[in-house]
Amino acid sequence: MTRRTFANELENAAETISGVSHADLRALLRRAALRLRNTESLGLDAETEQAIDFLAGELNTARSEVIRTILVDWLINTGRLPVDALDEGSESEGTA
Repeated sequence: MTRRTFANELENAAETISGVSHADLRALLRRAALRLRNTESLGLDAETEQAIDFLAGELNTARSEVIRTILVDWLINTGRLPVDALDEGSESEGTA
């Protein structure tokens, strides 16, 4: 489940709280607590944060995936990571 999907699920539960079972609400809150606990901030400036969020929305992908792709591309382009470090399921497989 993506971060955006999970946030939408939380918002929907908040809007229809009377229709959410106690068990479902407890599960949502525990998942929210777990995600918050496991979230690490990179401490990026606001302009960079906005650019990453915009790109993630444009590509319809998770923010973390955008950051990972940018980082891997940079490491490869600067020679710090070999090209064969790309995983077999990458989108660039089979292209020149």
